[in-house]
Amino acid sequence: IRTEKGPSLLLSSNPTGSPGPGDRKGNVIVADMKNHHIRKITPQGHVSTLAGTGVVGYRDEEGTVAQLSSPSGVAGDGDGNIFVVEYNDHRIRKIT
Repeated sequence: IRTEKGPSLLLSSNPTGSPGPGDRKGNVIVADMKNHHIRKITPQGHVSTLAGTGVVGYRDEEGTVAQLSSPSGVAGDGDGNIFVVEYNDHRIRKIT
């Protein structure tokens, strides 16, 4: 499996929870709780970051500028939106 920064980055802190929703292209979305990221895994095994800076906190921004605090689960809807449960901040956030 390849990642956006090389093979050693792949979910290096053992993400918790189950893989989340897939999309129409077969990608799987994962909450990487200990690294404070939301990851996308393609059918080819490429891993990229959808959201989160990797620094724990709360910043309501887009994509990799947003800060997350221990995202512990993800779910999706029929419109392609992703909902993220943040354990530490007691929030549900929406990625569109």
